[in-house]
Amino acid sequence: MPGNTQVFQDAMDQGHSVAWDGSWDLAVTFYRQALEEFPDHPQALVSLGLALFELGSDEQALKCYLKAARLTPEDPMPIEKISQLYERLGNQDRASQAALHSAELYLKNRDPRKAVEVWERALRLKPDDQKASARLAAVYERIGEKDLAAREYLALASLQQAAGDLEQAAVSIERALVIVPGSPQALRFRSLLQESKSLPGADRNQPRSAPLRSAGRYQLPEPPDLVPAQVELNPVEETCQAALAVLAGLLFESAEMDPPLRSERLPFKELVKGGPGLRNSSDHTRMLLYLSQVIDYQIRSEFEKAAEELQRAMDIDLVHPAAQYDLGYLYSRVGRQEDALRQLLLVRDQDDFALGAHLLLGSIYRQMDQVFDASMEYLEALKLADMLSASPQSRDYLRQQYDSLVEAYRLLPALEVQARLSEDIHQLLMRPDWQVQVQHARSQLADSGLPRSLAEMLAAGGGNQLFSALTRVRELKNARQLRSAMEEVFYALEIAPLYLPLHTLMADLLVDQGEIQRAIEKYRIVARVYSMRGESSQAIALQREVIKLAPADIQVRNQLISEYLSCGQVDEAALELMKLAEIYMSLADLTMVRSTYTHALNMDRSSQISLNIRIQILHRIADIDLQSLDWRQAVRSFEQIRSLQPQNEEARRQLVSLYFRLGQENTGSRELAGYLDILKDSGRQRKILPVLEELARDFPASIYIRQLLAEAYHEQGDTAKAVAQLDWIGEKLLGSGDRSGAIACIKKIIALDPSNKSEYELLLSQLDIRKA
Repeated sequence: MPGNTQVFQDAMDQGHSVAWDGSWDLAVTFYRQALEEFPDHPQALVSLGLALFELGSDEQALKCYLKAARLTPEDPMPIEKISQLYERLGNQDRASQAALHSAELYLKNRDPRKAVEVWERALRLKPDDQKASARLAAVYERIGEKDLAAREYLALASLQQAAGDLEQAAVSIERALVIVPGSPQALRFRSLLQESKSLPGADRNQPRSAPLRSAGRYQLPEPPDLVPAQVELNPVEETCQAALAVLAGLLFESAEMDPPLRSERLPFKELVKGGPGLRNSSDHTRMLLYLSQVIDYQIRSEFEKAAEELQRAMDIDLVHPAAQYDLGYLYSRVGRQEDALRQLLLVRDQDDFALGAHLLLGSIYRQMDQVFDASMEYLEALKLADMLSASPQSRDYLRQQYDSLVEAYRLLPALEVQARLSEDIHQLLMRPDWQVQVQHARSQLADSGLPRSLAEMLAAGGGNQLFSALTRVRELKNARQLRSAMEEVFYALEIAPLYLPLHTLMADLLVDQGEIQRAIEKYRIVARVYSMRGESSQAIALQREVIKLAPADIQVRNQLISEYLSCGQVDEAALELMKLAEIYMSLADLTMVRSTYTHALNMDRSSQISLNIRIQILHRIADIDLQSLDWRQAVRSFEQIRSLQPQNEEARRQLVSLYFRLGQENTGSRELAGYLDILKDSGRQRKILPVLEELARDFPASIYIRQLLAEAYHEQGDTAKAVAQLDWIGEKLLGSGDRSGAIACIKKIIALDPSNKSEYELLLSQLDIRKA
């Protein structure tokens, strides 16, 4: 039978309150009262376990946590407490097992830092546990603690050597070197292992007093040498290091690891054609040995031997882009260019290896005097590097620019230009500070238009001279030395006369000097060239600059509209037409205003403008018709709006007014009824009364509007106003000879029970007598 929830909660609250004050004995009493209501409540069990733990009642606390762990098997906290209790009770094996289980659960719950803490504790309990050490090293690596990961791999190597597994000890040391290249400690371990000397063990007993990023919970013996600073590499070498790290990781992926650590890497069995059967074969052992030797030889720059070992591993059917890139790199280092090309062509479309592969392919093609192929690879490499430093929103546009440039070179190969372009890209990217250089070059490309590609600048000729000239122009412009900046632009144009951003920069300087008309002409010319080259986006950007300087320039706005239409941007063209109509409106040319709006509605029927813009245009056309007193034409516009957007309140209201104004009272009445239904259905009943009052003022002779107004007053509880409207209707009907209608109206008044009800009753009796 379920317990009393309120009693349970009160007991838990009281338990928490006294526990907060450190009164653990009272807390035990309250928590037990709570468990009497719900004996299997995990929170109550954990709370009681903590109170007993604090009181030193370890065996009773252990029972609570064991039960809580059975009830919530995915919660790592009770299992961590179980480990601590087993340790206090002297059962080290069970304490270690519980700690390992808890760490795995923390990792599964995406709390790697807590998992690390528990694994460190497990290793203090059982220092020779290779599985815990491997786990700890892998998680350190995953969370970016490179120094700690490398130290733990070296500690693992010590355990593996002590267990007689020298091959895996070597693998662990190489993994440490991949994580922290050139680590003196790892190099020392490798030397000791090669000399068959014992590796130092880890001191697991030193408490950690600093965050993970510092010294760690334990320390291995450190030689006095300082760890060298990280060496910057060019993209080819960077990609090689990444590939080597992946290959080293494959060695650990093949080891027996539980799912939490395997989930983020491709399983080793999927990297080989032999499938699962290979893992337990002699081929698997040989492959691990070859990979270990690859890493060893490559770190020592013995590239030919490394290539031989990697080829052997791949002959056993190792398939992975890292292996293909690394083998291509190694072949290029030993002069086997054809073999290098075959491997690199396999990975140039792989995201992780594309930049290095394209650059290395370009370099190899240059050495083989294949100018066209070299330029294509260098352009692809520059595209990747350029987009890395560009803003995310500009990357699609840059990609289109590069695709257009590559296509242009394919159709019209110019070997001299391509050779120069390859050289310029090689000089820009094949250097350790390539990212800084690319960012610096990109900073020079800021102009009034859309982002430009580095390839366009390099293809224009001049290379570093053009970069330097642009830098000087920017510096002089920022220092407001505008004449000197203009002189630098002319100098840069001598280097690259066809580089359009230079001409745009000249127009910018003319604006800064106040020569607006000359700037406008320059912008127009450059925009026309961009348009002729099919670069509509750049043409549009420059035309918009002109419009900022001359907002009433009808010719430029028409050119901008045409440009928008040429690239299918119909909505943008429609918006510009609306602005053009506003210019005509300021000139009081209503004919051109209406014509412009109509043109916006009728353009490009195959890809119509969006509904909201169409509605805006129809409203403006209708407004012009209202100003021109062309009510019938206005009706047509509002009817179009109603058909496109039935809920459009303004169109409905205007139609009611226009129908009554044109004497189409029946049509107006139907429209009004539909309009009021929309207001009711959309929860806007409060608008009904003001709408009817306004219509009654505009069309005071309409009996239908007065009837609706009387009903609205009645619903609002305003009997006097309702009677006044009905009284007017009655008199109107009586005056027109509609005695029956008048009688019906008076009866409605009497039903409202006004203060002068007797007068209306007398009038009704008189009308009845006359009727008789």
